[in-house]
Amino acid sequence: MMATAAAFAQEQRPWEELWSQLSTAEDMDSEGWEDTYEMLTDLEESPLDINTATREQLEQLPFLSSQQVEDILAIPMDEPLLVSAKTGVGCPDVLEAIVKRIPPPKTQGTDAPLRALVFDSVFDEFRGVITYVRIVDGTVKPGTTVKFMGSGVTTTLHEVGIFSPTKKPTEKLEAGQVGYLVGTVKDPADIKIGDTVTTAKLGAEEPLPGF
Repeated sequence: MMATAAAFAQEQRPWEELWSQLSTAEDMDSEGWEDTYEMLTDLEESPLDINTATREQLEQLPFLSSQQVEDILAIPMDEPLLVSAKTGVGCPDVLEAIVKRIPPPKTQGTDAPLRALVFDSVFDEFRGVITYVRIVDGTVKPGTTVKFMGSGVTTTLHEVGIFSPTKKPTEKLEAGQVGYLVGTVKDPADIKIGDTVTTAKLGAEEPLPGF
């Protein structure tokens, strides 16, 4: 909430827009809503120039108190981040927090049988279906024949790659990486979100859970 309020202020977006997003929150009594609206109004009317204020100045504002936000919205604020993508304030802190707070994916390693989770796909008029995957176990390279364990579809891969941020071909994709697969699949209906990709020969015996 604190980060959101600061970001809205720095981007000069009307509080009504933020308020409309907050209105979908659950477990908020009438007093909590009144306190929240008062806090947003105080920030809007503050003589401090939000666009040029330093992070330290923003943190000293009484209506941006972490404890107040926690009391009103019942959101843990042990380590709040003050971030604005527009100005760049706090962006390095976000990256550091991701590394610190989000555990790395669990994997059986790059030598294990391939298991890749399908999370999206797009259709290319010239290349067919391009499948977006997260490699959970194993390694996959161009020339490998893979199988979609849920649908039973098999295809030989012409290209694998990563997003950097556009598609960039690579020699292989390994456990822990996110990337794409280009094979011979032409029908988007053959690719199911949540399916598991493995090698057609000596592949995984069990798909990833949840499909």
